[in-house]
Amino acid sequence: MRSSAAGFYDQVFSGDPKLLRDASPLHHVAADKGIPPMLICYSRGASDRPNPARPAQANAFAKALQGAGVRAQVVDASDRNHGQINARFGIADDHVTQTALSFLEDLQKRPGPTGDERL
Repeated sequence: MRSSAAGFYDQVFSGDPKLLRDASPLHHVAADKGIPPMLICYSRGASDRPNPARPAQANAFAKALQGAGVRAQVVDASDRNHGQINARFGIADDHVTQTALSFLEDLQKRPGPTGDERL
């Protein structure tokens, strides 16, 4: 938590490094925990002060998930901010929506661990 948003997270998690680590999903990834496939969507921030760490954070999380045998894919939505990602989701020509649909369609084609379909 060395980003410009550190003050915000300090308010939420008290700045305690142990609490910050425990709040991070990255530190809870392990095989055989039943973690579902994940599509990780991030934005560097659509402002005059983008956060260059976000792509690395998203990719590190995906890599950890993949290392634990979890299907994970990263999508860059840096053409918008967090609220805009949510607001545009579901619009037919939105690239994030299209990536999510492709991700879900691919899951339907793959057999689950017991041979059943995933969805």
